[in-house]
Amino acid sequence: MQTLTLRRLGGDPPWYEVPAAAARAVADDVFQSDRLLRDDGTLRLSPANLFTAAEKVIARGATVVIAGGDEAERRCTPGDASALADEFRAAGRTAAADAWEAKHGDGAFAAIWVAKPQSATPRTGLAVCRVRARSLRVCEFEDDVSLARLEAALAGEGCREVLVVSTDDGAAAADVAKRCGASITKVPPASYGGPPQEIQRSLAERCGGDAAEEAARSVPPVALKACAAVLERLAATDPATGPRVLDFDLSLDDPTTCLRLDAATLRALALVDDDSVLALLRGHAATAAGRKRLEAWLRRPLADVPTLKARQAAVAALVDDETARQGTRRALKHRSCADADRLAAAFARESIPLRDLVATHALRERLVSCAAALQGDGLRDVKQAVGRAAKSLEKLALLVEEVVDVEALPRVSCVPSSGPRRDKTPSTTQAAQGAHDPLRRARASLVPPRRRRGRVARGRRRRRSDPVPLAKEAREARQDDAEAEARGRRPAGSCFKSDEGRRRGGAEGLARHFASDAARRRGAVHDEGRREARLGPAPGVECL
Repeated sequence: MQTLTLRRLGGDPPWYEVPAAAARAVADDVFQSDRLLRDDGTLRLSPANLFTAAEKVIARGATVVIAGGDEAERRCTPGDASALADEFRAAGRTAAADAWEAKHGDGAFAAIWVAKPQSATPRTGLAVCRVRARSLRVCEFEDDVSLARLEAALAGEGCREVLVVSTDDGAAAADVAKRCGASITKVPPASYGGPPQEIQRSLAERCGGDAAEEAARSVPPVALKACAAVLERLAATDPATGPRVLDFDLSLDDPTTCLRLDAATLRALALVDDDSVLALLRGHAATAAGRKRLEAWLRRPLADVPTLKARQAAVAALVDDETARQGTRRALKHRSCADADRLAAAFARESIPLRDLVATHALRERLVSCAAALQGDGLRDVKQAVGRAAKSLEKLALLVEEVVDVEALPRVSCVPSSGPRRDKTPSTTQAAQGAHDPLRRARASLVPPRRRRGRVARGRRRRRSDPVPLAKEAREARQDDAEAEARGRRPAGSCFKSDEGRRRGGAEGLARHFASDAARRRGAVHDEGRREARLGPAPGVECL
Protein backbone atom coordinates (compact mmCIF):
# COMPACT_ATOMS: atom_id res chain seq x y z
CA MET A 1 0.00 0.00 0.00
CA GLN A 2 1.76 3.13 -1.24
CA THR A 3 -1.06 5.62 -0.60
CA LEU A 4 -3.90 5.54 1.93
CA THR A 5 -6.77 7.84 0.93
CA LEU A 6 -9.29 8.82 3.62
CA ARG A 7 -12.60 10.62 3.12
CA ARG A 8 -13.93 13.17 5.59
CA LEU A 9 -17.40 12.47 6.90
CA GLY A 10 -17.82 15.47 9.18
CA GLY A 11 -19.60 15.35 12.51
CA ASP A 12 -18.44 16.23 16.01
CA PRO A 13 -16.07 14.54 16.63
CA PRO A 14 -15.18 14.20 12.94
CA TRP A 15 -15.03 10.76 11.35
CA TYR A 16 -12.94 9.47 8.46
CA GLU A 17 -13.79 6.62 6.11
CA VAL A 18 -11.22 4.13 4.87
CA PRO A 19 -12.07 2.59 1.46
CA ALA A 20 -12.82 -1.11 1.24
CA ALA A 21 -9.53 -1.85 -0.55
CA ALA A 22 -7.45 -0.85 2.49
CA ALA A 23 -10.00 -1.20 5.30
CA ARG A 24 -8.99 -4.70 6.38
CA ALA A 25 -5.27 -3.85 6.60
CA VAL A 26 -5.97 -0.69 8.61
CA ALA A 27 -8.34 -2.57 10.93
CA ASP A 28 -5.65 -5.18 11.62
CA ASP A 29 -3.11 -2.43 12.41
CA VAL A 30 -5.32 -0.24 14.61
CA PHE A 31 -7.80 -2.64 16.25
CA GLN A 32 -6.06 -6.01 15.72
CA SER A 33 -9.43 -7.24 14.52
CA ASP A 34 -11.77 -6.93 11.53
CA ARG A 35 -15.01 -7.01 13.50
CA LEU A 36 -15.53 -3.24 13.10
CA LEU A 37 -15.69 -3.45 9.31
CA ARG A 38 -18.99 -2.23 7.90
CA ASP A 39 -21.28 -4.22 5.64
CA ASP A 40 -19.92 -2.50 2.53
CA GLY A 41 -16.32 -3.34 3.54
CA THR A 42 -15.33 0.20 4.61
CA LEU A 43 -14.01 1.30 7.99
CA ARG A 44 -14.64 4.50 9.94
CA LEU A 45 -11.98 6.06 12.14
CA SER A 46 -12.22 8.59 14.93
CA PRO A 47 -9.45 11.25 15.32
CA ALA A 48 -7.65 9.08 17.90
CA ASN A 49 -7.73 6.05 15.60
CA LEU A 50 -6.64 8.23 12.68
CA PHE A 51 -3.58 9.27 14.72
CA THR A 52 -2.56 5.63 15.19
CA ALA A 53 -3.34 4.54 11.62
CA ALA A 54 -1.49 7.45 10.00
CA GLU A 55 1.54 6.91 12.21
CA LYS A 56 1.83 3.25 11.21
CA VAL A 57 1.23 3.93 7.52
CA ILE A 58 3.85 6.70 7.39
CA ALA A 59 6.34 4.51 9.28
CA ARG A 60 6.10 2.02 6.38
CA GLY A 61 7.03 4.75 3.90
CA ALA A 62 3.51 5.23 2.50
CA THR A 63 1.53 8.46 2.00
CA VAL A 64 -1.72 9.46 3.71
CA VAL A 65 -4.16 11.63 1.75
CA ILE A 66 -7.22 13.20 3.43
CA ALA A 67 -9.83 14.60 1.03
CA GLY A 68 -13.50 15.55 0.94
CA GLY A 69 -15.59 18.06 2.84
CA ASP A 70 -15.02 21.80 2.99
CA GLU A 71 -11.32 21.56 3.84
CA ALA A 72 -8.54 21.38 1.30
CA GLU A 73 -6.86 18.11 0.46
CA ARG A 74 -4.01 17.31 2.83
CA ARG A 75 -1.12 14.97 2.01
CA CYS A 76 1.17 13.46 4.65
CA THR A 77 4.41 11.96 3.39
CA PRO A 78 7.35 10.45 5.29
CA GLY A 79 9.28 13.62 4.48
CA ASP A 80 6.52 15.99 5.70
CA ALA A 81 3.93 14.56 8.05
CA SER A 82 2.90 17.96 9.45
CA ALA A 83 -0.23 18.23 7.29
CA LEU A 84 -2.03 15.90 9.68
CA ALA A 85 -1.47 18.44 12.47
CA ASP A 86 -3.29 20.99 10.29
CA GLU A 87 -6.14 18.50 9.90
CA PHE A 88 -6.44 18.06 13.68
CA ARG A 89 -6.39 21.83 14.24
CA ALA A 90 -9.04 22.46 11.60
CA ALA A 91 -11.27 19.92 13.39
CA GLY A 92 -10.73 21.65 16.74
CA ARG A 93 -8.42 18.92 18.11
CA THR A 94 -5.60 21.19 19.27
CA ALA A 95 -4.17 18.68 21.75
CA ALA A 96 -3.88 16.01 19.06
CA ALA A 97 -2.24 18.53 16.71
CA ASP A 98 0.35 19.50 19.34
CA ALA A 99 1.03 15.83 20.11
CA TRP A 100 1.53 15.04 16.41
CA GLU A 101 3.90 18.00 15.90
CA ALA A 102 5.83 17.10 19.03
CA LYS A 103 6.29 13.57 17.75
CA HIS A 104 6.87 14.15 14.04
CA GLY A 105 8.20 17.71 13.96
CA ASP A 106 7.65 20.10 11.09
CA GLY A 107 9.22 18.03 8.31
CA ALA A 108 12.73 19.34 9.03
CA PHE A 109 15.78 17.41 7.90
CA ALA A 110 19.41 18.30 7.24
CA ALA A 111 22.18 17.21 4.91
CA ILE A 112 25.87 17.34 5.83
CA TRP A 113 28.97 17.29 3.67
CA VAL A 114 32.40 17.43 5.35
CA ALA A 115 35.38 18.23 3.14
CA LYS A 116 38.66 16.69 4.32
CA PRO A 117 37.21 15.15 7.49
CA GLN A 118 40.60 13.79 8.60
CA SER A 119 42.36 17.16 8.55
CA ALA A 120 42.85 19.46 11.54
CA THR A 121 40.45 22.09 10.15
CA PRO A 122 37.71 20.32 8.16
CA ARG A 123 35.28 22.48 6.23
CA THR A 124 31.63 21.59 6.76
CA GLY A 125 28.60 22.34 4.63
CA LEU A 126 25.14 22.16 6.21
CA ALA A 127 21.75 22.49 4.50
CA VAL A 128 18.60 22.50 6.68
CA CYS A 129 15.25 22.10 4.90
CA ARG A 130 11.92 22.71 6.63
CA VAL A 131 9.28 21.31 4.34
CA ARG A 132 6.30 22.77 6.15
CA ALA A 133 7.74 26.30 6.37
CA ARG A 134 9.14 25.99 2.82
CA SER A 135 12.55 27.25 3.89
CA LEU A 136 16.06 26.10 2.99
CA ARG A 137 18.91 27.43 5.12
CA VAL A 138 22.47 26.86 3.96
CA CYS A 139 25.77 27.56 5.74
CA GLU A 140 29.44 26.65 5.42
CA PHE A 141 32.06 26.99 8.14
CA GLU A 142 35.42 25.75 9.33
CA ASP A 143 35.36 23.29 12.21
CA ASP A 144 37.74 21.45 14.48
CA VAL A 145 38.51 17.72 14.62
CA SER A 146 35.57 16.96 16.93
CA LEU A 147 33.12 18.90 14.70
CA ALA A 148 31.95 20.96 17.68
CA ARG A 149 30.44 23.73 15.55
CA LEU A 150 28.50 21.21 13.51
CA GLU A 151 27.09 19.69 16.70
CA ALA A 152 26.07 23.14 17.95
CA ALA A 153 24.34 23.92 14.65
CA LEU A 154 22.42 20.62 14.60
CA ALA A 155 21.41 20.98 18.25
CA GLY A 156 20.12 24.48 17.52
CA GLU A 157 18.07 23.39 14.53
CA GLY A 158 16.47 20.41 16.26
CA CYS A 159 16.22 18.25 13.11
CA ARG A 160 14.79 14.75 13.44
CA GLU A 161 16.65 13.33 10.41
CA VAL A 162 20.12 13.95 9.02
CA LEU A 163 21.47 12.79 5.65
CA VAL A 164 25.14 11.75 5.62
CA VAL A 165 27.28 10.11 2.97
CA SER A 166 27.43 6.33 3.17
CA THR A 167 31.27 6.16 2.92
CA ASP A 168 33.80 6.39 5.74
CA ASP A 169 33.93 10.18 5.29
CA GLY A 170 30.46 10.43 6.81
CA ALA A 171 31.20 8.41 9.96
CA ALA A 172 32.23 11.43 12.04
CA ALA A 173 29.17 13.43 10.92
CA ALA A 174 26.92 10.46 11.74
CA ASP A 175 28.35 10.29 15.29
CA VAL A 176 27.65 14.00 15.78
CA ALA A 177 24.05 13.62 14.55
CA LYS A 178 23.48 10.68 16.91
CA ARG A 179 24.65 12.77 19.85
CA CYS A 180 22.03 15.37 18.87
CA GLY A 181 19.26 12.76 18.96
CA ALA A 182 18.58 12.68 15.21
CA SER A 183 18.03 9.63 13.04
CA ILE A 184 20.71 8.89 10.46
CA THR A 185 20.00 8.22 6.78
CA LYS A 186 23.01 7.20 4.71
CA VAL A 187 22.88 8.17 1.03
CA PRO A 188 25.34 7.27 -1.73
CA PRO A 189 28.05 9.72 -2.78
CA ALA A 190 26.32 10.23 -6.13
CA SER A 191 23.60 12.20 -4.30
CA TYR A 192 26.20 14.84 -3.40
CA GLY A 193 27.78 14.89 -6.86
CA GLY A 194 27.06 16.65 -10.14
CA PRO A 195 28.51 19.75 -11.73
CA PRO A 196 28.18 22.90 -9.60
CA GLN A 197 26.38 24.76 -12.41
CA GLU A 198 23.71 22.07 -12.63
CA ILE A 199 23.17 22.06 -8.86
CA GLN A 200 22.85 25.87 -8.85
CA ARG A 201 20.31 25.74 -11.67
CA SER A 202 18.22 23.09 -9.85
CA LEU A 203 18.43 25.07 -6.64
CA ALA A 204 17.23 28.25 -8.36
CA GLU A 205 14.31 26.36 -9.94
CA ARG A 206 13.27 24.91 -6.63
CA CYS A 207 13.48 28.18 -4.68
CA GLY A 208 11.29 31.23 -5.06
CA GLY A 209 11.90 34.96 -5.17
CA ASP A 210 13.39 37.36 -7.66
CA ALA A 211 16.93 36.87 -6.33
CA ALA A 212 16.82 33.05 -6.36
CA GLU A 213 19.42 32.70 -9.11
CA GLU A 214 21.76 35.17 -7.45
CA ALA A 215 21.33 33.45 -4.07
CA ALA A 216 21.99 30.04 -5.65
CA ARG A 217 25.20 31.32 -7.25
CA SER A 218 26.39 32.71 -3.90
CA VAL A 219 26.18 29.34 -2.11
CA PRO A 220 29.70 28.14 -1.17
CA PRO A 221 30.94 24.99 -2.92
CA VAL A 222 30.95 22.68 0.14
CA ALA A 223 27.47 23.78 1.16
CA LEU A 224 26.35 23.33 -2.45
CA LYS A 225 27.06 19.59 -2.17
CA ALA A 226 24.78 19.40 0.88
CA CYS A 227 22.11 21.22 -1.14
CA ALA A 228 22.38 18.54 -3.86
CA ALA A 229 21.46 15.84 -1.33
CA VAL A 230 18.51 17.93 -0.12
CA LEU A 231 17.25 18.46 -3.69
CA GLU A 232 17.41 14.73 -4.43
CA ARG A 233 15.48 13.96 -1.24
CA LEU A 234 12.82 16.55 -2.11
CA ALA A 235 12.47 15.11 -5.60
CA ALA A 236 11.49 11.78 -4.03
CA THR A 237 9.33 12.91 -1.09
CA ASP A 238 7.96 16.31 -2.20
CA PRO A 239 7.90 16.44 -6.00
CA ALA A 240 7.28 19.79 -7.65
CA THR A 241 3.93 19.36 -9.40
CA GLY A 242 1.88 21.99 -11.16
CA PRO A 243 2.89 25.11 -13.02
CA ARG A 244 4.42 26.80 -9.95
CA VAL A 245 7.55 25.16 -8.53
CA LEU A 246 9.10 28.23 -6.88
CA ASP A 247 8.12 27.23 -3.39
CA PHE A 248 11.22 27.22 -1.15
CA ASP A 249 12.85 30.28 0.40
CA LEU A 250 16.66 30.03 0.15
CA SER A 251 18.72 31.85 2.77
CA LEU A 252 22.43 31.86 3.65
CA ASP A 253 23.03 31.54 7.36
CA ASP A 254 26.03 32.61 9.39
CA PRO A 255 26.40 30.32 12.42
CA THR A 256 28.85 32.71 14.09
CA THR A 257 25.97 35.00 15.17
CA CYS A 258 24.82 32.47 17.79
CA LEU A 259 26.50 30.80 20.72
CA ARG A 260 27.72 27.24 20.27
CA LEU A 261 25.75 24.88 22.50
CA ASP A 262 26.26 21.24 21.68
CA ALA A 263 23.84 18.47 22.58
CA ALA A 264 25.68 17.56 25.78
CA THR A 265 25.57 21.18 26.98
CA LEU A 266 21.84 21.45 26.27
CA ARG A 267 21.19 18.26 28.23
CA ALA A 268 23.37 19.40 31.11
CA LEU A 269 21.70 22.82 31.33
CA ALA A 270 18.22 21.22 30.99
CA LEU A 271 16.92 24.10 28.87
CA VAL A 272 14.56 22.52 26.36
CA ASP A 273 13.46 19.18 27.84
CA ASP A 274 9.99 18.64 29.27
CA ASP A 275 11.42 18.49 32.80
CA SER A 276 13.65 21.53 32.29
CA VAL A 277 13.86 24.50 34.61
CA LEU A 278 12.28 26.71 31.92
CA ALA A 279 9.41 24.38 31.00
CA LEU A 280 7.07 26.42 33.20
CA LEU A 281 8.11 29.58 31.38
CA ARG A 282 7.33 28.00 28.01
CA GLY A 283 3.94 26.93 29.32
CA HIS A 284 3.04 30.57 30.04
CA ALA A 285 3.29 31.54 26.37
CA ALA A 286 -0.05 32.65 24.92
CA THR A 287 0.43 30.92 21.56
CA ALA A 288 2.18 27.88 20.16
CA ALA A 289 4.29 30.15 17.92
CA GLY A 290 5.59 31.90 21.03
CA ARG A 291 6.58 28.61 22.63
CA LYS A 292 8.43 27.54 19.49
CA ARG A 293 10.23 30.88 19.19
CA LEU A 294 11.29 30.78 22.84
CA GLU A 295 12.64 27.24 22.43
CA ALA A 296 14.57 28.32 19.31
CA TRP A 297 16.11 31.19 21.27
CA LEU A 298 17.12 28.83 24.05
CA ARG A 299 18.69 26.38 21.63
CA ARG A 300 20.65 29.08 19.79
CA PRO A 301 21.32 32.10 22.04
CA LEU A 302 22.33 35.21 20.18
CA ALA A 303 25.89 36.48 20.32
CA ASP A 304 24.93 39.93 18.98
CA VAL A 305 25.05 42.25 22.00
CA PRO A 306 22.94 45.18 20.60
CA THR A 307 20.15 42.82 19.58
CA LEU A 308 20.22 41.14 22.98
CA LYS A 309 20.02 44.50 24.79
CA ALA A 310 17.06 45.60 22.67
CA ARG A 311 15.25 42.34 23.34
CA GLN A 312 15.86 42.53 27.09
CA ALA A 313 14.68 46.15 27.16
CA ALA A 314 11.39 45.16 25.51
CA VAL A 315 10.89 42.35 28.03
CA ALA A 316 11.61 44.72 30.94
CA ALA A 317 9.09 47.24 29.59
CA LEU A 318 6.41 44.55 29.40
CA VAL A 319 7.16 43.43 32.95
CA ASP A 320 6.86 46.98 34.29
CA ASP A 321 3.69 47.88 32.34
CA GLU A 322 0.95 45.50 33.50
CA THR A 323 -1.73 47.18 31.35
CA ALA A 324 0.22 46.61 28.14
CA ARG A 325 1.11 43.07 29.16
CA GLN A 326 -2.46 42.03 29.96
CA GLY A 327 -3.87 43.76 26.87
CA THR A 328 -1.37 42.03 24.62
CA ARG A 329 -2.08 38.66 26.23
CA ARG A 330 -5.85 39.09 25.78
CA ALA A 331 -5.33 39.94 22.11
CA LEU A 332 -3.12 36.89 21.53
CA LYS A 333 -5.52 34.50 23.30
CA HIS A 334 -7.78 34.44 20.23
CA ARG A 335 -7.97 31.15 18.33
CA SER A 336 -6.72 32.76 15.10
CA CYS A 337 -3.41 33.60 16.83
CA ALA A 338 -3.06 29.97 17.91
CA ASP A 339 -3.24 28.94 14.24
CA ALA A 340 -0.69 31.49 13.02
CA ASP A 341 1.91 28.86 12.09
CA ARG A 342 -0.65 26.76 10.23
CA LEU A 343 -1.90 29.80 8.29
CA ALA A 344 1.65 30.83 7.37
CA ALA A 345 2.38 27.31 6.14
CA ALA A 346 -0.81 27.32 4.05
CA PHE A 347 0.18 30.63 2.44
CA ALA A 348 3.67 29.27 1.78
CA ARG A 349 2.15 26.28 -0.04
CA GLU A 350 -0.08 28.71 -2.04
CA SER A 351 -3.06 26.48 -1.29
CA ILE A 352 -5.38 28.00 1.30
CA PRO A 353 -9.15 27.42 1.72
CA LEU A 354 -11.72 30.13 2.40
CA ARG A 355 -11.97 29.22 6.08
CA ASP A 356 -8.28 29.97 6.59
CA LEU A 357 -8.69 33.29 4.76
CA VAL A 358 -11.41 34.26 7.24
CA ALA A 359 -9.14 33.14 10.10
CA THR A 360 -6.39 35.37 8.68
CA HIS A 361 -8.84 38.28 8.70
CA ALA A 362 -9.45 37.61 12.41
CA LEU A 363 -5.69 37.34 12.98
CA ARG A 364 -5.19 40.81 11.50
CA GLU A 365 -7.76 42.25 13.89
CA ARG A 366 -5.95 40.62 16.80
CA LEU A 367 -2.66 42.09 15.62
CA VAL A 368 -4.22 45.56 15.47
CA SER A 369 -5.52 45.12 19.03
CA CYS A 370 -2.10 43.89 20.12
CA ALA A 371 -0.37 46.92 18.57
CA ALA A 372 -2.86 49.26 20.28
CA ALA A 373 -2.08 47.68 23.65
CA LEU A 374 1.69 48.18 23.28
CA GLN A 375 2.00 51.69 24.69
CA GLY A 376 5.19 53.10 26.14
CA ASP A 377 8.61 54.29 25.10
CA GLY A 378 10.29 50.95 25.68
CA LEU A 379 7.79 49.11 23.44
CA ARG A 380 7.99 51.42 20.43
CA ASP A 381 10.05 49.04 18.28
CA VAL A 382 7.84 46.06 19.12
CA LYS A 383 4.71 48.09 18.35
CA GLN A 384 6.10 49.12 14.97
CA ALA A 385 6.93 45.50 14.09
CA VAL A 386 3.43 44.31 15.02
CA GLY A 387 1.91 47.25 13.13
CA ARG A 388 3.87 46.37 9.99
CA ALA A 389 2.65 42.79 10.21
CA ALA A 390 -0.97 43.96 10.54
CA LYS A 391 -0.58 46.45 7.68
CA SER A 392 0.75 43.75 5.38
CA LEU A 393 -2.62 41.97 5.71
CA GLU A 394 -4.80 44.97 4.86
CA LYS A 395 -5.40 44.02 1.21
CA LEU A 396 -6.25 40.47 2.20
CA ALA A 397 -8.70 41.78 4.81
CA LEU A 398 -10.43 43.96 2.20
CA LEU A 399 -10.69 40.97 -0.13
CA VAL A 400 -12.27 38.82 2.58
CA GLU A 401 -14.76 41.56 3.50
CA GLU A 402 -15.81 41.84 -0.14
CA VAL A 403 -16.48 38.11 -0.45
CA VAL A 404 -17.65 37.11 3.06
CA ASP A 405 -20.10 38.77 5.41
CA VAL A 406 -17.74 38.78 8.37
CA GLU A 407 -20.29 40.25 10.79
CA ALA A 408 -22.71 37.35 10.21
CA LEU A 409 -20.13 34.61 10.69
CA PRO A 410 -20.64 34.03 14.44
CA ARG A 411 -24.39 33.52 13.86
CA VAL A 412 -24.03 30.96 11.06
CA SER A 413 -23.86 27.23 11.79
CA CYS A 414 -22.63 25.06 8.93
CA VAL A 415 -23.41 21.39 8.40
CA PRO A 416 -20.77 19.49 6.37
CA SER A 417 -22.22 18.46 3.05
CA SER A 418 -20.04 15.36 2.86
CA GLY A 419 -20.93 14.06 6.31
CA PRO A 420 -23.79 11.77 7.23
CA ARG A 421 -27.16 13.50 7.30
CA ARG A 422 -28.43 14.02 10.82
CA ASP A 423 -32.16 14.39 11.39
CA LYS A 424 -32.83 17.59 13.33
CA THR A 425 -36.58 16.87 13.80
CA PRO A 426 -37.36 16.36 17.51
CA SER A 427 -38.77 13.05 18.57
CA THR A 428 -42.27 12.58 19.93
CA THR A 429 -40.98 12.48 23.49
CA GLN A 430 -38.92 15.68 23.07
CA ALA A 431 -41.88 17.48 21.44
CA ALA A 432 -44.22 16.45 24.25
CA GLN A 433 -41.74 17.54 26.90
CA GLY A 434 -41.17 20.87 25.17
CA ALA A 435 -44.92 21.53 24.86
CA HIS A 436 -45.51 20.92 28.57
CA ASP A 437 -42.52 22.87 29.87
CA PRO A 438 -44.59 25.97 30.87
CA LEU A 439 -47.13 23.76 32.67
CA ARG A 440 -44.41 21.97 34.61
CA ARG A 441 -42.72 25.24 35.59
CA ALA A 442 -46.04 26.73 36.78
CA ARG A 443 -46.85 23.59 38.78
CA ALA A 444 -43.40 23.63 40.40
CA SER A 445 -43.85 27.29 41.43
CA LEU A 446 -47.31 26.70 42.95
CA VAL A 447 -46.94 23.32 44.65
CA PRO A 448 -44.24 23.22 47.37
CA PRO A 449 -41.97 20.18 47.21
CA ARG A 450 -42.32 17.46 49.80
CA ARG A 451 -39.68 17.18 52.46
CA ARG A 452 -37.63 14.03 52.18
CA ARG A 453 -35.92 12.35 55.09
CA GLY A 454 -33.00 9.99 55.40
CA ARG A 455 -30.12 9.46 53.00
CA VAL A 456 -32.21 10.37 49.96
CA ALA A 457 -32.61 13.93 51.25
CA ARG A 458 -28.85 14.51 51.11
CA GLY A 459 -28.81 14.45 47.33
CA ARG A 460 -30.68 16.63 44.87
CA ARG A 461 -34.33 15.65 44.53
CA ARG A 462 -35.35 14.81 40.98
CA ARG A 463 -37.97 17.22 39.76
CA ARG A 464 -40.66 16.61 37.21
CA SER A 465 -39.05 19.22 34.98
CA ASP A 466 -35.89 17.12 34.75
CA PRO A 467 -35.55 15.02 31.59
CA VAL A 468 -36.44 11.38 32.16
CA PRO A 469 -33.92 8.79 30.89
CA LEU A 470 -35.19 6.99 27.82
CA ALA A 471 -34.73 3.55 29.36
CA LYS A 472 -36.74 4.48 32.45
CA GLU A 473 -39.33 6.25 30.32
CA ALA A 474 -39.87 3.19 28.15
CA ARG A 475 -40.09 0.96 31.23
CA GLU A 476 -42.78 3.17 32.82
CA ALA A 477 -44.72 3.27 29.55
CA ARG A 478 -44.67 -0.53 29.38
CA GLN A 479 -45.91 -0.72 32.98
CA ASP A 480 -48.78 1.66 32.23
CA ASP A 481 -49.78 -0.37 29.18
CA ALA A 482 -49.68 -3.60 31.21
CA GLU A 483 -51.90 -2.10 33.93
CA ALA A 484 -54.40 -0.82 31.38
CA GLU A 485 -54.49 -4.19 29.68
CA ALA A 486 -54.97 -5.94 33.03
CA ARG A 487 -57.88 -3.64 33.90
CA GLY A 488 -59.46 -4.40 30.51
CA ARG A 489 -59.25 -8.17 31.12
CA ARG A 490 -60.75 -7.94 34.63
CA PRO A 491 -63.76 -10.35 34.91
CA ALA A 492 -67.28 -9.03 35.43
CA GLY A 493 -67.75 -11.06 38.62
CA SER A 494 -65.58 -8.71 40.62
CA CYS A 495 -67.97 -5.85 39.97
CA PHE A 496 -70.88 -8.03 41.15
CA LYS A 497 -68.97 -8.93 44.30
CA SER A 498 -68.18 -5.30 45.04
CA ASP A 499 -71.80 -4.29 44.49
CA GLU A 500 -72.86 -7.15 46.75
CA GLY A 501 -70.51 -5.94 49.45
CA ARG A 502 -71.79 -2.43 49.07
CA ARG A 503 -75.40 -3.64 49.52
CA ARG A 504 -74.44 -5.62 52.60
CA GLY A 505 -72.63 -2.67 54.19
CA GLY A 506 -75.53 -0.31 53.87
CA ALA A 507 -74.87 3.43 53.89
CA GLU A 508 -71.44 3.05 55.49
CA GLY A 509 -70.29 0.59 52.85
CA LEU A 510 -71.65 2.81 50.10
CA ALA A 511 -69.68 5.78 51.43
CA ARG A 512 -66.51 3.73 51.61
CA HIS A 513 -67.04 2.54 48.05
CA PHE A 514 -67.60 6.09 46.76
CA ALA A 515 -64.49 7.33 48.56
CA SER A 516 -62.30 4.56 47.10
CA ASP A 517 -63.81 5.13 43.66
CA ALA A 518 -62.99 8.85 43.80
CA ALA A 519 -59.42 8.13 44.91
CA ARG A 520 -59.00 5.66 42.03
CA ARG A 521 -60.25 8.26 39.58
CA ARG A 522 -57.83 10.86 40.92
CA GLY A 523 -54.96 8.38 40.55
CA ALA A 524 -56.00 7.58 36.99
CA VAL A 525 -56.07 11.29 36.11
CA HIS A 526 -52.63 11.78 37.68
CA ASP A 527 -51.18 8.77 35.83
CA GLU A 528 -52.65 9.92 32.54
CA GLY A 529 -51.19 13.40 33.06
CA ARG A 530 -47.75 11.94 33.70
CA ARG A 531 -48.02 9.75 30.64
CA GLU A 532 -49.12 12.68 28.49
CA ALA A 533 -46.20 14.79 29.73
CA ARG A 534 -43.79 12.04 28.73
CA LEU A 535 -45.18 10.61 25.53
CA GLY A 536 -47.97 12.97 24.43
CA PRO A 537 -51.71 12.25 24.57
CA ALA A 538 -52.65 8.60 24.36
CA PRO A 539 -54.68 7.52 21.32
CA GLY A 540 -58.40 7.89 21.91
CA VAL A 541 -57.99 9.94 25.13
CA GLU A 542 -58.66 13.65 25.23
CA CYS A 543 -56.26 16.04 26.96
CA LEU A 544 -57.50 16.82 30.47
